Order: sequence, then C-alpha cells, then structure tokens
Amino acid sequence: MSLHRKSLLLYLHNGSDPFSTIFCENLKKPEIIEILNRNFFLLGWDVEETKYQSALVQALNNCSTLSNLVNMINSKVSAALCILPIEGAVTLFSCLRGNVSYKDFHMTLTNAERFLITEREEEKLLEDLKRKTANKNDMGSENYQKLMADMLGDRDYDSFEFNQHEHLKNKIAFALLGPPQKRRWWL
Repeated sequence: MSLHRKSLLLYLHNGSDPFSTIFCENLKKPEIIEILNRNFFLLGWDVEETKYQSALVQALNNCSTLSNLVNMINSKVSAALCILPIEGAVTLFSCLRGNVSYKDFHMTLTNAERFLITEREEEKLLEDLKRKTANKNDMGSENYQKLMADMLGDRDYDSFEFNQHEHLKNKIAFALLGPPQKRRWWL
C-alpha cells in the first residue's frame, strides 16, 4: 500500500481546439498549481502529431478501464483526463473538455483530490485493522490441524463405542499428522 499515490491528469493537447487555450491559462493560476503539486502527476500529450499517438494508444488499450479513451486520441480531441488509482486499478474520474470555466476546472481537481485523500485514509484504516486483528490464531491449514488435534478430547472420545478403536486411531492420526500420505486400499 502506498500512501503517496497521486492521480494522473492526462492532458491531450490540440492547438486548434479552444480547450487547449483554456487549459494552459488555468495552469498559470496559483491555486491550480498548488493542487497539482500536492496530488497529481501532469502528463501532456500532443494528439495533433499522429507519430506520437501509438505509445499512448497502446498504454490505454492495455488498461481495460481506459481503452475507450483511444477514440479521443484518434479524433485528436483536446481534453484533460483525471485518472485515479483506486483499489489496485485505475479509474477515469473526470473528463474536462470544451468550454470549461475556471470554477469547474478548479472544482473538478479539488473533488478528485478529496476523493483520493479519502481513499488513502480508508486504505490506511483497513491496513491498520488487518494488522491489529491478525494474530497467531488466524486459520491456516497448520492452525486448523492443531485445532482439530486440541479438540479431539472434546468430541471424539465420547462418541466412539468400545469396538471402534481402529477408527478412533485413524481419526487421531488424521488430526495429529494430517491426511495419510498413502491411501490403504482396505480402509
């Protein structure tokens, strides 16, 4: 678990799209710079140049949750894609494009930041809970076998008749030693 994970803001640049101008103007604002520095990696990609697209298309196709974004690359659409790492996977949190106001731009980044922080806190709490509740009695095959051996006296001796000694020996051997290594055909 990494508590220092950051979100990815993937910026698809197309100089002829008005969103590119809006995005670049917003990047100059101190509040945006501060949010990006705290919790984002910013990756800019020029979608106008087709010779650079194959690597990005391949990366997006390798991630099933993001593969539908390939159409944006092929269409040379300018956009800012906010991608969050959640529960061992990546998720598209938001797609900014078109005529986006500064307020909407700022709010989207703020919401993504809050969501990521909350997600990190929940993961930390879950990890702490696992660490606190984990103990030597956690049930694995060895602990189960030991538990069965410890419980033999509680259940098996009382339920066997005087003429079932062989069956009782087999049960005790199973509890103490585990399943037989070789199956005997006469059992």
